[in-house]
Formats: sequence, structure tokens, C-alpha cells
Amino acid sequence: KGGRLLEDAAVCALIDELLPLATLITPNMDEARVLWDREVTSLADMEACARDLSARFGTAVLVKGGHLKGDAADVLCHNDALTWHTAPRTAGVHTHGTGCTFSASIATGLAHGLDLNMAVAQAKQFVSRAIAQHFAWQGSGAGIVHALNHLQQTGA
Repeated sequence: KGGRLLEDAAVCALIDELLPLATLITPNMDEARVLWDREVTSLADMEACARDLSARFGTAVLVKGGHLKGDAADVLCHNDALTWHTAPRTAGVHTHGTGCTFSASIATGLAHGLDLNMAVAQAKQFVSRAIAQHFAWQGSGAGIVHALNHLQQTGA
């Protein structure tokens, strides 16, 4: 969570030119608010947003609800169907980098031939494990997910 990374003209270009070409859009709740032009503050908002953005851009949309309280819940709208992907929240850890890790893991699953729903499900499991095995920097500041920690534990 931080400041805006794109100026208004760049957001317009993203919306008009890039997003309609995507296989999947993965906004967090703050990004979804910019794309949807409405607040996203609940599970019901996430569903409505995912449906509306999917129809608007003609692509699948995964609205990530990591900023809500309770379980980490994300909703996928694909081919007019909604699928929830949830995992227990790991309390008290830094989660910097989870969105990028999640998106990269989904892309990897798709590249390996998984269907979109299975790619999202496996990516959710992968990121949940990475959060549970996070790495906190010495001192203050944001920690990072430890996405490959399981490789160290198995000796790979």
C-alpha cells in the first residue's frame, strides 16, 4: 500500500489500451477503486467490481481483498462466473510483494497449461505459504514475502 504510481494520463492509457488486451486483471482494492471509480470496502463490493470490470474490459478479473479484515479473500470473475479463493490470514507479518508474487504465480500456472481457475487456486496456496514463511528485514520498515523458502527447507 502506498502512493499512486501512475499519473492520470498513464491511468487513461492503461484503461484504454492495455487492460482490454489482458487475459487477467488483478487489482487490489485500491487499484480496483481507481478502475471502477467507486469504493471497494466489502466482499459484496468486490463481487460487483469484478463483474463490472470483467464486462467492461472483456477479460477475467481477480479482485484481491487482502486489505479487508478476516480471511484473505479474492474473487475471480471469469466467463460471467464468480469464484472465491480464500486462505486464513497470517497475522502480524509483513506482506510487501504479495501482489506481484501472486500475479507472477498465476502467470506461471497459465504458462504450464493450467486453466485460469486452477492457476489462481495454486497461486493462492503458493502465496499463502510465502506469507507464512515471510522474511522481516532487521530493524524497521516493510518485510518481504519469502516465496522460495520451501526450497531451502527441502534442500532443493
